[in-house]
Amino acid sequence: MIYGSVAMGAAVAALGWLREPWQLFTALAVMGTGWACLSLTAITSAILPWFPERSAPAITLALTGASVGGMLFVPGLVAIGQSRGFTALTATGAATLFVIALPLAAFAVRRPEPGFAVPSTALGVLAVLDVLAVVGVIWGRRAGPPFDSPTPTR
Repeated sequence: MIYGSVAMGAAVAALGWLREPWQLFTALAVMGTGWACLSLTAITSAILPWFPERSAPAITLALTGASVGGMLFVPGLVAIGQSRGFTALTATGAATLFVIALPLAAFAVRRPEPGFAVPSTALGVLAVLDVLAVVGVIWGRRAGPPFDSPTPTR
């Protein structure tokens, strides 16, 4: 997962400075290996040792959290892309990935001490945070987009 975070961040950052077609293929190849290291299998493998008794709710919350993160960050990245351009967008996306995913991956990859178990209340707190994030996204959509979107033409 650490390699996946670094590879994905580097590939996303590189997308803003491509000049030749071969650079795109190289960046996408690196991005593909990074994505494979950050996929469902990697997340599940990292979560299971931490929650031996309640693995199903933990995996559900982890995957829901990843989806909510995508819903929360995309509008901001779109706004950055519209106001500052594609290079700033890719740099911001890569920086966000490095700041959030890399420390989480470094923490999750290590194995817990023998006999360690995350308290059940931690899963409850994560569930509440996930629900609040989803409600916030839905509420925000009802209020309108967080940025001025162009009016579609017919």
